[in-house]
Amino acid sequence: MIPSGLFYDLVDSQIAFKIVQRNFNSPNFIFSIPRVKDGQLRLTMLGSQPLVGSADAILARLNALLCEHPVRQPNAHAFRPATSNAKIVGYSIFPEAEKGKQHGLPEEMSVECRIMPADRSSPGREISMVSVIVDGKHSLHLMETVGKDNLQEISRLSPHALPMEIHGGLAANGYYQESFVTLYGEEALEEAKTKLREACNRAGSAGADARHAHH
Repeated sequence: MIPSGLFYDLVDSQIAFKIVQRNFNSPNFIFSIPRVKDGQLRLTMLGSQPLVGSADAILARLNALLCEHPVRQPNAHAFRPATSNAKIVGYSIFPEAEKGKQHGLPEEMSVECRIMPADRSSPGREISMVSVIVDGKHSLHLMETVGKDNLQEISRLSPHALPMEIHGGLAANGYYQESFVTLYGEEALEEAKTKLREACNRAGSAGADARHAHH
């Protein structure tokens, strides 16, 4: 996904940009967004019909498209440790050269996202947390999948002032453990890890039951 703050900064500065998602086995995925025209954005993708709509609609669709092609291995600077239930997405943003330079933007911005299921997910509502690195700067976001084709940002989170439930979920996955233990103690961390294991086991059992039901 692309952080909404970065996306709107580009759109509101009337900077066209291109996103390249490298694919080592076939041609790269390329998404282009020209400057706003007639009050709407246009998202073009190689080999597909362009999408035209409001900024929030285009962003939600673009987020979902970017998440369709996770990378197999994180880059060297990626978040550690890797988690079995996290999905890693990487891409590069290329702002139009002259206008981007006027606004102090680099020619290329490298982005890496780690997408993790959130404990707040409920039937019919899929919530995820996304850690994002844009050219070395880190941010944390709460996202919601809407339908099959849209991923929208609910809010940005502060790693320094997280709700305990979210902090515990991240700590159980290996993130912000030190700050969680400082605030809540080792016992709370073990409880969070147990909760995560139980959730994974339930998900695995549900998947197995669904497979058996089809036979």
